Amino acid sequence: MKKRSVFAAVLLMVCLVFANVVCLPSFVQAKQLTKISQVKKLAKKQVKGASILKVEKDREDGQVVYEVKLSKGKKKYQLIYRASDSKLLSYEWELKSRYIKKGGGVAITRDKCKELALKEVSGATITKISQKFDDGVSLYKVKMKKGNKKYELKFHAFTGKLLEYEWELTNVKGREDAEYISEEKAKQIALKEAGGGTVVKIKFETDDGVPVYEVDIINGSYEYEIKIHARTGEILESDSEPVSPLPPQQGNTDQIGIDAAKEAAAADAGCTVSGVTFTKTKLDWEDGILIYEIEFYSATHEYEYEIIAATGVGYSKKKAGIPGGGSFGGSGTDIGVESAKQIALQEAGGGSVVKAEADTKDGVLVYEVDIRNGEFEYEITVDARTGKILEVDKEYQEDAQKPSGGGSRIDTEAAKEAALADAGVSAEEATFTKTELEREDGRVVYEIEFFTATHKYEYEIDASTGAVYSKKKEVAAAFL
Repeated sequence: MKKRSVFAAVLLMVCLVFANVVCLPSFVQAKQLTKISQVKKLAKKQVKGASILKVEKDREDGQVVYEVKLSKGKKKYQLIYRASDSKLLSYEWELKSRYIKKGGGVAITRDKCKELALKEVSGATITKISQKFDDGVSLYKVKMKKGNKKYELKFHAFTGKLLEYEWELTNVKGREDAEYISEEKAKQIALKEAGGGTVVKIKFETDDGVPVYEVDIINGSYEYEIKIHARTGEILESDSEPVSPLPPQQGNTDQIGIDAAKEAAAADAGCTVSGVTFTKTKLDWEDGILIYEIEFYSATHEYEYEIIAATGVGYSKKKAGIPGGGSFGGSGTDIGVESAKQIALQEAGGGSVVKAEADTKDGVLVYEVDIRNGEFEYEITVDARTGKILEVDKEYQEDAQKPSGGGSRIDTEAAKEAALADAGVSAEEATFTKTELEREDGRVVYEIEFFTATHKYEYEIDASTGAVYSKKKEVAAAFL
């Protein structure tokens, strides 16, 4: 009876061992990296005796990676591991600069350099060899391929010493790659947005942690830069501008007016003036063309337009999706810039608003309000939907509110008059594009910008005395 029990126990153990040997591999998976400590352990095993200087988590070609920088003796190292399976994607070391001598005399030949490179990577194919200067050192840079790795080696051109060694894996696809749309699909989406044309460039990268395709297209006389979400195919941003600047207007300073420019921009965007919120309308020169700079947003997108002032034709445009768009803005719950100013002034305890504009922050539509109150300058961020204060930045500004002469401050109209008088220009001849109160070298000044039919002017007027602090005059590009 005992013999049977012993035999059964032995048989059971054999079966368990067999099960482990045969079945276990099918369940084994590469270890995923989730902690810095795991990465450090791998790196120290790869470069024994090295000191770890820095570990960073990043995204590269759509994959989460860890970059590790190390130091050992005369060399510094950089390793890149893929987080999904702990695979080493690249390995690099270089000699520390203090151990590199510039050298001189007769350089080694290219053939000698090839020989040295092939000794380092036996059986590799040399794809390129070039001679260059780097930080005053003459060196040969050799690029090579072997299997699924590409190499780059740098040799001292005079001594033949290996100064840098690097390899990285090629055609590496991570677990996430299947989640992305193809390059061809991204091209088709971009071409449809641009209305046709030719794709001149496409690249994959991450933008604020979001995988995107950036597609450059030329269609007729316009160039487009279109950013597409690599997973969903959604157009995140579309930017277009002329391939070549339009010819100067040769004295044409006709203007269709701000309202007509707003209508032209909104119509091109497929919106109505009443259905969007405008955040910027400014008349300015661009490449010798008098244009209106128009910025606005709808429930789902932000837009930036440049409209030719004489004709109302679009000169350039940019469209960007608002993350989470549709949940606000279009519902009529936007508090408006004036309400945002009042909320910010109350938070700052009074003062004067220097600047207020709409923006998006982390997918939330906000108003950013700059206020000066006494010796302090405030930057206050207000939620455009709820009116909630999201951020307050308070900074002491020495002499920020003290007029340079110690007296009271002139107003904006007086500053404009001072600038016009100095320029010898009448108010009827001038079109103002900027009037802002700023601090310059501890002095409070008005920054005044305007143009006439022939010239552009930039002035800084002392806010206390009305004296000209600085000025600039130039012939408008259209008349050069």
